[in-house]
Amino acid sequence: LPSFCGGDSGVALATMARARSILEFVKRNCTDDAATYCLTRGEGATLQLWRVESQRATTPFGRACALLCLRIARRCTDDVERRRRLLDRCVALADAKRDAAVVAEAHL
Repeated sequence: LPSFCGGDSGVALATMARARSILEFVKRNCTDDAATYCLTRGEGATLQLWRVESQRATTPFGRACALLCLRIARRCTDDVERRRRLLDRCVALADAKRDAAVVAEAHL
């Protein structure tokens, strides 16, 4: 990380502290399994976290979230219940016409 921050170890430490703070914020607030969240920076340095609802119309990120749920579900081989929740979420977020292959795979 110091080389990424121009060799300045003070900047590297500050970056790591900020990253740790953001990670703790996400851990505390992202508590719903198989849910999708979006973390943005509001005015100034405030963080805004919002939960993407399951209806496609509520978010412009529906397709991206559906693909992410599908990708995670593919890797989730040990926990069948979690895999099913992720696949159901994928189907709820995907556009059945535009993303027919994604929806078909999620139904398998």
